[in-house]
Amino acid sequence: MRKISINRDLWKIKFDILIIVSSSIVLLPIYHIFLAPPSLISKAERKEICIRQGMNVVQIGGFLLKEGIIDDAKSFVYLAKIRGVERELKAGRYILKLNIPELDAVKILNKGGSISGNVTIPEGFTIKEVAAVLKKYTDIDEEEFLNLTNDKKFIEELGIDGTSLEGYLYPDTYNFYWKMKESAIIRTMVGRFKEIFTENSKRRAEQLGFKVGEIVTLASIIEKETAFDDEKPIISAVFHNRLKLGRPLQADPTIQYILPKHRERLLYKHLQIDSPYNTYKHKGLPPGPICSPEKASLIAALYPADRDYLYFVAKGDGSHIFSRHLKEHLNAKKEAKKNRGS
Repeated sequence: MRKISINRDLWKIKFDILIIVSSSIVLLPIYHIFLAPPSLISKAERKEICIRQGMNVVQIGGFLLKEGIIDDAKSFVYLAKIRGVERELKAGRYILKLNIPELDAVKILNKGGSISGNVTIPEGFTIKEVAAVLKKYTDIDEEEFLNLTNDKKFIEELGIDGTSLEGYLYPDTYNFYWKMKESAIIRTMVGRFKEIFTENSKRRAEQLGFKVGEIVTLASIIEKETAFDDEKPIISAVFHNRLKLGRPLQADPTIQYILPKHRERLLYKHLQIDSPYNTYKHKGLPPGPICSPEKASLIAALYPADRDYLYFVAKGDGSHIFSRHLKEHLNAKKEAKKNRGS
């Protein structure tokens, strides 16, 4: 006869135990709940699951049953109550075998131990958008995250010269843990920015007569203007040329940044908004970055193409028509409008 290995904890449980639940007396099938041998599922398939913050023991039991982790949700709930841990099951991400004994599931969730996972932060995201992604995949406290990115002392500790970390949370794929501290995540992302924006980058900025924050700001606008890397140095040239001539940048993305939500087309009234980020009304760069730029945009801001363009207009396919003079630009706008069919 095959021997069954019994966990020492099980000897503490009397086989004639009675559980009083909702004024009803229930006798649990002892073998099924307590003695199902782990060896029977040693080669079982594994599955990644996520226990959300705020889920109670009944919800967790139902969720585990639905995901195929356990076979009996009621037994899971009863066992958690017997052990007095029904309020101590940890939220987090786990990789669990399918069809494990309910007692094993209770112990695992009571102990905790979340796994890490890859989280991708797309280029061109604002701090608020970054926070939303991190909330979904790591369950951060969004409010705490946003507060830290605007905390002057914390920003100084990170070695960033600015009033916000907008633009410095580098877009990349990171390996973050569930419930990881907000400060640790921010340090990692800013650290990645510093790996990309090197000492050579700082020296190049100085050669151009720019501060680091100004280059990051310009790069963030370039990032929002085009998704084509080969266009970025040319768009950079347009902005550099306009800055040298003392002309307003007239960059639509800076207007989008101050609007409560993105608009497919800006109206005249939007260009009249009174904000330092309105590059139609104010000359020079806005007060700070409008998103997190990637490497290609940062390089473009530091190394603009040798072109004398002063204007560009979107064709409608993501690319642009570049012009040197206003007359050319107006003709380009007509052509672009015709191509878009509007």
